[in-house]
Amino acid sequence: MIPEGKKMGKIGLALLVFAFLTSVMTFLYPSRSWSEGQAVKPGDEANVQFTCRLKSGGVVASSLASVAADPKSSKSPIFVPRKTDTPVPIVASGSPPPSEPNPERGLEGEIARQLSGQIVGMRVGETRTRDISAAPLSEEKESNYIVRMTRVRKSMKEMRFARQDYEHRAKKAAEVGQTFFLDPGVQGTVSSVTESEVVVRFTAHAGDKVATPLGQGTIRELPDRYETLIDAHVGDLVRGGKLTGRITAVDDQFITVDYGNPFGGETLSCDILVESVKQKSVPESKASAVP
Repeated sequence: MIPEGKKMGKIGLALLVFAFLTSVMTFLYPSRSWSEGQAVKPGDEANVQFTCRLKSGGVVASSLASVAADPKSSKSPIFVPRKTDTPVPIVASGSPPPSEPNPERGLEGEIARQLSGQIVGMRVGETRTRDISAAPLSEEKESNYIVRMTRVRKSMKEMRFARQDYEHRAKKAAEVGQTFFLDPGVQGTVSSVTESEVVVRFTAHAGDKVATPLGQGTIRELPDRYETLIDAHVGDLVRGGKLTGRITAVDDQFITVDYGNPFGGETLSCDILVESVKQKSVPESKASAVP
């Protein structure tokens, strides 16, 4: 029979050893959670960090500003950087996600919806890599998201705006000398301002290359205007605000883009990290009920 004092000493030693081993494992494997906390369950709200890539390796979306700042990280043309590393709150759901894809939810919004099913079972500090994809819309709905846009953007060398219209566009009071853009690569300068009208003169250099949402553009000069000819390619992914699309046709005059799939029809590979979890609250009446 072990004396009570020695028994307590052995228990204390065991606890010290366990604490030591836990700290060692945490040091060696910082991405793992060695706590005994519960796994994420449907209805829990998790703070999640993610970075999603195309199969070619280009980043399309990340919750981490550090990814945007990393020059070694290849970026897709549809990537939009965040300014902070604040995690994204996602309510965990069952799999598959509970609602159908909606292009107007946007790329990041659809990623969060897809990840809501992937984080179930994860623990704080755990990382996983999962593939996600968005189901196509019905032909009837998809037709609403097919857009034809002009391939040649035109900018007059001089334009006159109602003062209220100009200030709404510029989001500031009109002043002579202000810089104003309607198209990338064609800079406007306010040349005169009256109580009712603002006159803007535009200048550009023929042959200059400019970036546009649909591809690289080349500027050419005509007597009364500048034109930007966009070098678009079928199959390229493009982004218009929240919408992600794929170019489906290009001719001399128009570019056709299908915005019907939030991921442009691509499968994304996402690295996921759960930073913290707020468990789903249980109504007091249910929590105190005795079966």
